[in-house]
Amino acid sequence: MRKEGTTTRILFLDEDEKSFQLWKCMASVIQQLPPVELFHACDATEALSLLENVKPDVIVLDNDLTEERDMFMESIGGDHPPILIQVSEDGEGRSSGSEGVLYVTKTATLEGLHKMLLVATTVATQGHLPKAPPHVH
Repeated sequence: MRKEGTTTRILFLDEDEKSFQLWKCMASVIQQLPPVELFHACDATEALSLLENVKPDVIVLDNDLTEERDMFMESIGGDHPPILIQVSEDGEGRSSGSEGVLYVTKTATLEGLHKMLLVATTVATQGHLPKAPPHVH
């Protein structure tokens, strides 16, 4: 769990660097967010390295990267920060069978990206996933 007043660290596993740059831009302009530091990994190997070195408070995975997601999930073991997996609308809130993992609706709208950052920072602050799935549209 993140200490109050410290910067939240969020690791994104997404092969699209442009998408990550948009996340960074959004985080820097949104005043509703607590201080946040974003990290990007384009594959599971890089994400695992960042997980060890950066120690993120929450991880956001793109469900469309099936092989990278599976490799990452198989490699992390049981002790990891909360993980939010972005999926199409029909998968929201479903359990992955893994502790500390929640599927959240993926969206490309600015409002949706904003809400995902809010969910990620809230989860990081609380140190656990919400009991009810967050609605990110």
